[in-house]
Amino acid sequence: MKPKARPSSESTVRLAVLGHGGRDSVHEVADRIRSIVKEVPRLKIICEDFSAESSLEYLDADLALVLGGDGTVLRVSRRMGQNPTPILGVNLGRLGFLTEISPESLSLALEDLARGDYRIDELMTLECRLYRDGRPEPDLVLRALNDVVLRAAPPFKLLDIDLLIDGRPAARYRSDGLIIATAAGSTAHNLSAGGPILCPEALMVVITPIAPHTLTQRPLVDDARKTYRLSIEGPNTPTVLVVDGHEDLPIFPSDIVEVVRGQPSLPVVRTSASHFYGNLSEKLGWGSYLPGDRGGRN
Repeated sequence: MKPKARPSSESTVRLAVLGHGGRDSVHEVADRIRSIVKEVPRLKIICEDFSAESSLEYLDADLALVLGGDGTVLRVSRRMGQNPTPILGVNLGRLGFLTEISPESLSLALEDLARGDYRIDELMTLECRLYRDGRPEPDLVLRALNDVVLRAAPPFKLLDIDLLIDGRPAARYRSDGLIIATAAGSTAHNLSAGGPILCPEALMVVITPIAPHTLTQRPLVDDARKTYRLSIEGPNTPTVLVVDGHEDLPIFPSDIVEVVRGQPSLPVVRTSASHFYGNLSEKLGWGSYLPGDRGGRN
């Protein structure tokens, strides 16, 4: 699918306003956006969608303002399918690494859009396929923006997970599960499992075991152009495949989970109010001094 063209700096920027209609804060911020847009030249709201399931694949807008948390962005990206509209996330959740703009920064961000003072970054996605009895399951091709996770299901016994990279054995992980995350998803489940933080636009994946049984099994950062295959060895321990925290598919010992770089990528809008490293410092305390730390050597 051909990517949508960016509007010129002289043309009107057509906006879609999207979010979860069940939250009062979404409607409050949407009202504020309408008020600001009335006062800002070259901006026009052409549609609003506060439903949960309708398709957004053929959204007739230049940019989409997504109101909510990172989970809302993940749901919207799935609904956009193979024809995504560039997203500017407005954070109404907690951490919000996919929703960088705060409600307090809305006026500044919308003025940037009107001036054309923004850029569009492409966030890499993952495509996940399931092979059963040696054959691909055509109805089980899943797309992830954050991560693909193979993990134990109740009663939560340790798994032996074999990882092949480009067809060659790489490791056997004895752990509660294994995460393959995009760079954008590195601040999600991967981070909570002890994995590293990657710059969101990096064309890399990070492979992180969940609670590994040995200290030598550490996270691995690798090239996203490779093919990753996961399989479960040993007895039929209950196992599930989770994609962006959404799908929850049972996996059996004969199954193979294949993960490759996905197409298309997800375009996201960056304005002067966007600051990934500032978000790390503000939301995670990254790089900050601890209380009582003088910042020098004794």
